[in-house]
Amino acid sequence: VSEATVLVTFFDGRTASHLLTPGAPSWELPRAQSALQVARSYVRLGVVHIATGADHLLFLVLLVLLLRRVRPVLLAETAFTLSHSISFAATSLGWIRVAAAPAEACIALSLVLLALDVREQPQRDALRGAAAAFVFGIVHGLGFAGGLREMGLPDAHAGLALVGFGAGVEIGQVAFLAVVLGLAALLGRLRAFPRLVSGAAVAIGSVATAWLIERIVVSLSA
Repeated sequence: VSEATVLVTFFDGRTASHLLTPGAPSWELPRAQSALQVARSYVRLGVVHIATGADHLLFLVLLVLLLRRVRPVLLAETAFTLSHSISFAATSLGWIRVAAAPAEACIALSLVLLALDVREQPQRDALRGAAAAFVFGIVHGLGFAGGLREMGLPDAHAGLALVGFGAGVEIGQVAFLAVVLGLAALLGRLRAFPRLVSGAAVAIGSVATAWLIERIVVSLSA
């Protein structure tokens, strides 16, 4: 394990959390966390969560391969953010409960379906792409909620922590999309670009299929 999230509950009911990494393996317990400190901490946790979530990142790659142009991609990303924010907030606050294993299996399935779309119908209409991103974002939000549950929500500033984590996820998504869109623009000048897109879709779809089978097995054995 290269990283670990530490969650501490104090006698007075306060909670505090921190991400330990090889570069910063120690942490001094705070006497009290202000609202700003909580927000900053959870923004960072949100960025780390999206940066280390291979399935979420591959979904964003597929969106770029499907839509190609900046405006449709950003529209789809906005729809994706809206839907996953709704589902992860509802799950994190305990309004709905979904087991982690089936949720992870659904995320893998979303990758398989989107990879098939890229193979069969690249450069889809912007509104249809946004609609697909919205639907798939609901199940991805369940995965974000799972990560947030592992970190815990501070009792005193649960709302700020939730907003901060969501903001961190969004920052990570936009930064990653900027890189992928830049690479797509450069590679798009090549004659072989359509074959590269097709090959990438097959590769991502194959990995997602393996994840789907593995996660279904885990779900059935739970």
